[in-house]
Amino acid sequence: MEEKKAQPNPKKTVLGSKLKVQVKIKVVSIVIGAVGIAALIVFVVYPSNSDSSSSTVVATVIDDVMDTSRGTEWTLFQSTTDSFEVLMPGEPVIDRQEQDLGSGNIAAIANQYIAADENSNAFIVTVTHYPEGYDVSDAETILKKSVQNAVNSIVDNELTYSKGYIEEKYAMLDAEINNDMQGIYSLQRLILVDRTQYTLLAAFDANNLNNGAEVLYNNFIDSFELMVQ
Repeated sequence: MEEKKAQPNPKKTVLGSKLKVQVKIKVVSIVIGAVGIAALIVFVVYPSNSDSSSSTVVATVIDDVMDTSRGTEWTLFQSTTDSFEVLMPGEPVIDRQEQDLGSGNIAAIANQYIAADENSNAFIVTVTHYPEGYDVSDAETILKKSVQNAVNSIVDNELTYSKGYIEEKYAMLDAEINNDMQGIYSLQRLILVDRTQYTLLAAFDANNLNNGAEVLYNNFIDSFELMVQ
């Protein structure tokens, strides 16, 4: 999987610059570690039902990022494999997973690009490729299901914001999930482009909410751009 840092490419579709999620910073008091953040993103990474083995895989990847790849400088990362570019804190860890969609043994391929900054905030781009034969005609339902799976993945998760819309002909959904008991706060944007779902997620622990979380998230999603095929 060939990926590289890149200079901005003029042949691209801008999806981030016009749109900002409604951010409601909520101070919570419990500090979590990397595994807690990993548990939050399992059902964003995987579009349908998942199991404990999937959680372990994602947690391991997050731990690797937290231990070895914390970035102090945001750089433009380009994926030639999945046709996007985005600013991330350092070079992301890339992981590839296959997940059963529960529809006649149909599986989706999900490529995960995971990075963390020096304060252990996690920034993830997940690109899910739905196979031929899997119905993606109802884009709103596909995106809402992904968010609801994320909410259901951890006890005490609360969906505090969700809004779907169409931008540049693509279906999108912005969401915010809080978990006061585990000290997890996440913001995400989901975009369905033909048979490919892009999920941008930023996960913060409680100590970092007042340290520019809103700015970091907006810079992250504003920088995301699809490359013209």
